[in-house]
Amino acid sequence: MLAYKAVRQQFTPTTELGNMMKTFQQMVNECIRIGLEDNISTLGKFSSLHYRDLDKYQIQSKYKLIAMSQAMGRLAQRKRDIKKGRNPKSPYVKKLYLVSCYGFKINGMLLSFPTSNGDKFLVKLNEYTMSQLENAEPRSFVITPGSVSISVRKQVEQIIPENVIGIDRNLRNITISTPNQTVMYKTSKLLSIKENTSHVISSFKRFDVRVKRHF
Repeated sequence: MLAYKAVRQQFTPTTELGNMMKTFQQMVNECIRIGLEDNISTLGKFSSLHYRDLDKYQIQSKYKLIAMSQAMGRLAQRKRDIKKGRNPKSPYVKKLYLVSCYGFKINGMLLSFPTSNGDKFLVKLNEYTMSQLENAEPRSFVITPGSVSISVRKQVEQIIPENVIGIDRNLRNITISTPNQTVMYKTSKLLSIKENTSHVISSFKRFDVRVKRHF
């Protein structure tokens, strides 16, 4: 079976790459703004109507397409949250980042991808990252101001469990369930101890304030 995972390592972008990340963030937010105004949350419709709206950004077209995809994914999630009665978070991107699933390669210990002007940017991968990439297919990468993360797809052997156990943790009890039995452990006393401890600690703080005022 196929399994997906993200391999992450620390990374400090150069000034050039930082500017590229800022441009990508601006494109995503621009697409979100347009999508909200026109009530669009699908990539096909947005790209057919507003692809040219990103012409002002000096960056390769592959990054524009990914920015539109990122924006529409956020707006689609916002619609699902509203439909389920949840209070949606702001879809706008606050942090700098760069995503790509096109045109990048891993040669030896180097991640290579095109920059805004068409040159190649190289990121040196550490030994741990390389070990995780062994026998795996890189699918995309994400760069933030502090890290680079590579998403990979790998063929793994499916694990068939011999048995299962379920644990349900609640405020006043813990329930453990197996195919043969279900056991509940009451934890209300632990909650009472926690509340009493918090009350005692807060009383110490109040006493400290009174002592300070006295002196």
